[in-house]
Amino acid sequence: MTTGRIFATFQQQFCRAEGDKCIVIVCEEAMAYYVNTEFEKRMRKVVKRHNRLATSGVVHKMLPDGLVVAKPRIYNPSFPWLGLCLLISAIFLFKGYTHFALGAEDYAARTDVLLGGTILEQAGGLLMYAEPVTLFVSNFFSVLMG
Repeated sequence: MTTGRIFATFQQQFCRAEGDKCIVIVCEEAMAYYVNTEFEKRMRKVVKRHNRLATSGVVHKMLPDGLVVAKPRIYNPSFPWLGLCLLISAIFLFKGYTHFALGAEDYAARTDVLLGGTILEQAGGLLMYAEPVTLFVSNFFSVLMG
């Protein structure tokens, strides 16, 4: 685009008068747009920071000059190891109690039936197989319950 076309486009959009006054109006309108854009950017940044402070928590830090500043806590997702340990413990407790309640022979017979079934039943039979942890928990229940 040539300079004349650009000026004509600005003149159609922003000018309310002819001549030199038009240039002043274009500059004022462009400056107002620039100032509003910068202000909106700063406002979005402040609102985003306040939302992070509200949702993720706050860490207070003291700067070298003694000013206390609140900063949003950084979210570091981690694997829920505690939940996994509790789940595995619950599975072993269930297997041990089932071994205790059914008896060793009946438990072995049922797992053998599972091992002879479909692929899904075979997977269940492998998981329900009486390993040393299951036997230990079963012995614990037998001592505990008589």
